[in-house]
Amino acid sequence: MSNTQRHARILDIALQYGADVNNKAKDGKPVFVEACENANENEQFCLTLLKKGAEANSVYDVRGFTALMAACKAGNSNVTAAILAAGADPDALDKWQTHAAHFAAKGRINQIFGTDDAYPNIHIQRDHFI
Repeated sequence: MSNTQRHARILDIALQYGADVNNKAKDGKPVFVEACENANENEQFCLTLLKKGAEANSVYDVRGFTALMAACKAGNSNVTAAILAAGADPDALDKWQTHAAHFAAKGRINQIFGTDDAYPNIHIQRDHFI
C-alpha cells in the first residue's frame, strides 16, 4: 500500500468517525487549504474533503489565501475545477490583492480562467507572468 493509499484510508476512517472537514490548525489554517497546497500529491484527498463538505471558500485568514488559490498555485486543474464547481469565489483577493487567476497563470492552468466561458469576468494581465 502506497503512502497515498494509506492517507486515503486514514481519511476515510477519520471521516467515518465524524472528523470535521472544515477543521483548522492552531494557526487558523483550514485543513482543506493545507491539502490543496499539495494538490498534486493529494488530489484524491482534496476531492474527498470537498465531496464530504469542505467549504469551497475556505480561507487562511492570516494571508487571505483560499483553497482555490492553493489548488491553482499547485497547478492542479482537477482540484481547481472541482473547487470552482462547488461554488468558490474566483474573485476573492488575498492580502496582497492577488486572486486565484494569478496563481493559475503561474501554475500553468490558466485555461480554467483564461478561456473558460463560465468565468468571463476574470481578466489576467498576462504581461506580469512573462
